[in-house]
Amino acid sequence: MKYYSTKNKNSLSSFKEAVIQGLPADNGLYMPESIPQLSESFFNKLHELSLPEIGLEIMSHFVGDDIPLPELKKIMEKTLSF
Repeated sequence: MKYYSTKNKNSLSSFKEAVIQGLPADNGLYMPESIPQLSESFFNKLHELSLPEIGLEIMSHFVGDDIPLPELKKIMEKTLSF
């Protein structure tokens, strides 16, 4: 997924670039090109999922290939372990 600056929709960055930069050079805010729609089956099984599993499902849409899935899973397990 690509991210654009709220001040310049033509300036696209990857997830990795957006995280490292923090803010676009034009002092706008990074926004995803689109908001992914989660499947109905995800919501139907939501009560069965742990916080890391929920985080993984959601973040995988926003991160794309910038963080490999096994690594993203580790990050979610470490971050959402409360």
